[in-house]
Amino acid sequence: MNDWTKMMNTLDLSRTINGFKSQGQKLLGSQEEVVGLRIRHPFLLLRSVLLISLLALACNLSVGVATSHNETIGLATTEVLEAPSLEQLPSELPGETLLSTPAGSQAAPSPNASIQPIGVFKLAVIVDLSSELVSREQAHRVVAEADQILLDQTGIGFTMVDFVEITPDSRVIDLASDYIATHPENLPNGILIFSFGDENTARSYGGYFLTLPAPAGFVNEYVSSTYGDNQIYVAINHFGHRYAACGYGDEEVDAPVQASSFNGECRNLDGVACVENNGYSMCCNAVDNLYASTPTYFTASSIVHEFLHPFGPNGVEDHYYTPTCNQAMAEEASLRRYSEEFSLEESESYNGLCPYVYDNLEFGYRP
Repeated sequence: MNDWTKMMNTLDLSRTINGFKSQGQKLLGSQEEVVGLRIRHPFLLLRSVLLISLLALACNLSVGVATSHNETIGLATTEVLEAPSLEQLPSELPGETLLSTPAGSQAAPSPNASIQPIGVFKLAVIVDLSSELVSREQAHRVVAEADQILLDQTGIGFTMVDFVEITPDSRVIDLASDYIATHPENLPNGILIFSFGDENTARSYGGYFLTLPAPAGFVNEYVSSTYGDNQIYVAINHFGHRYAACGYGDEEVDAPVQASSFNGECRNLDGVACVENNGYSMCCNAVDNLYASTPTYFTASSIVHEFLHPFGPNGVEDHYYTPTCNQAMAEEASLRRYSEEFSLEESESYNGLCPYVYDNLEFGYRP
């Protein structure tokens, strides 16, 4: 089933952090959410499609060997995204228990070290070895990138305080529950799990979030008005998710099968030329977008998105440019900039969330 069919079969649609893939909402539990796409007005969708069509015409539709993002991609020379694929996993993995690694897991320096955060959101990172391999160094780098994104928006940053690799015996969400149970005296503010997710949810959509109750007496420094102060925030993210993937037809396909978009790719516009960018085949009209600015920017942005979501009171309506967001911003729920019409650039700068969600995180910080 392609992404457009998924979206149309979903009753409650919301806007995805990945502006180049239409996705439906899927609930995994009372406190879990998957990011999706909301179309606010049909005429805006039509205008967007026309604009994208014009951009597609500007893309070179010939098939060749790619040497930069300005050239079209040749299928024989396509590189897979840097994140390891399933083929790279060892054939056998020894049984492991959820134990923290030795002390010393500090976050990589922020690109702008002169900015001192007003607060630090501590993350324990868990790698699901049954999904994809993510090294400690890769985790450091992407958390540091997410740190800079959040720091620029709020003055609050992320830091990685623990790193664990494990092959789960059951559900992915149980990894978070087990971590909480085995670290009652040293709990982080949030747990980041790099995984395909239960039922491949994160692999399909990029990521989702949930909250879990902490042991009695624990008070999270970052208080959500929706979930309270005794919760641990959990984000399940696909590290190797391909933003604006082109020519694959499905997220589970490792190599492109054609040189133009199909099956819902490139914002549901078939025939857009694919180019090589960030190590994989991308829609030619997406290479200059913020999410494509580094090989891991989309993953970092998705981390910010999922950890911020619990600080919004309206679920999927807390996404950028939903009716609820538009009304709240018109009533000055936040004084942050906000366009009267949908802006992809602004959406990606806010990581797909309504601006007031960032204010809520700031207001909820209680050291």
